[in-house]
Amino acid sequence: MSNPNTPLRPNKKAFHSELLSPTIEDKVSNIQDNMITKMDLNKMLKDLMEAYTKPLIDKLEALEKENKYLKESVSKIEKRCQNQEKQIDDLEQYSRRDCLRIFGIPENKEEETDNIVIDLAKSINVNVSANDINRSHRVGQRKVDSHRAIIVKFTSYRKRKEVMVGRRVLKSISKYNRVYVNDDLTKKMPSLQMRPEKQ
Repeated sequence: MSNPNTPLRPNKKAFHSELLSPTIEDKVSNIQDNMITKMDLNKMLKDLMEAYTKPLIDKLEALEKENKYLKESVSKIEKRCQNQEKQIDDLEQYSRRDCLRIFGIPENKEEETDNIVIDLAKSINVNVSANDINRSHRVGQRKVDSHRAIIVKFTSYRKRKEVMVGRRVLKSISKYNRVYVNDDLTKKMPSLQMRPEKQ
């Protein structure tokens, strides 16, 4: 028989339940609060990034459009310059239509280039007189180990053409078998200045 003066022992299971229940609830609540806080933080970060990057993206797109426009403008200008250069070159080449270049003639201080041209033309059966020559002279700087070319401008295209046609027989003439006669071309043309064309 129990003593009425003996204190009652609490139920251990119930006691533990009462102690643990608030702790679990608090933990769950804290987890939920933390989740909400992280979600809010992520949203804030996302909004901040968008607010910061959008002006940069807009500026970048504007720069890309401007760059594209500038490239197109430069391309048009380059094309226009190329066309103008070709027109200038064509005009210069036309101004040389009465000229020829003669390569391989030995050079000396007392020479008269007009006489050299007349003698060469005579050797290929082309009648050229001093009146047919506007002017002639050596071109380039004098070099010890080479002979400068002679440029001759005829007074008519017809006479210049006669010499060009007759040049083919030069290789059969011992005096001129190492001499070449070519067009006087501009630098933009497929120039023969570096390597004279063989007749």
